[in-house]
Amino acid sequence: RSDAQVSVLTFTNQIVQPFAIYDFGHINYYNQVTGASIDRDAIENFAIAGLRFQFDPNFRVDVGYRYNTREFEDVTITQHDTDFIDVNVFWKPFDNFKMTGVVERYYDESTTSFGLVDDVETYGVTFDWDIAPKWRVAGTTFYDREIALGDDVKYDKITSTLSVTHDVNDNLEIFVSTLGKWVDENVSGDTYDRYKVGTGARLKY
Repeated sequence: RSDAQVSVLTFTNQIVQPFAIYDFGHINYYNQVTGASIDRDAIENFAIAGLRFQFDPNFRVDVGYRYNTREFEDVTITQHDTDFIDVNVFWKPFDNFKMTGVVERYYDESTTSFGLVDDVETYGVTFDWDIAPKWRVAGTTFYDREIALGDDVKYDKITSTLSVTHDVNDNLEIFVSTLGKWVDENVSGDTYDRYKVGTGARLKY
């Protein structure tokens, strides 16, 4: 996938700041055989227009409208579009703590065998907290509503992560991370849960 994006933000010295974003993307499945019955190669465009409410340097809310369209090289489904609200919130109540919230709708590459693309609505929060010198806790929670275009599959997914990181020195950090995922498939009724715990070291230069 290759993308080109342009964005503009106006009246940056005011509380209310109009903005716009446009993105053009080209999706090419290099491992897709010639003449495949499902052709996922596509051109994608999305645009967002809205208002940023910059209440102070540590608190802002972006509220907009998003339009997505994807044109496929597939012979059965050649085009699909969606629209939805687009919200992004940033809050930093303390110097050592910040969080974000997001509501958006976008296309994601297919997770099913016969789908062309996944139409995803997502609602999520993230946080990053420096709990002590050289210690950091970060977490995310997302709810995704996924519909597979071209396949009779609909998913409700909740994904949460939590990690603790310690900076040993300027070039080395150690961490422990966890993940939990809960998935419901609305058509067949299948469900599954997934859990993961990991630990390791990260070198920084």
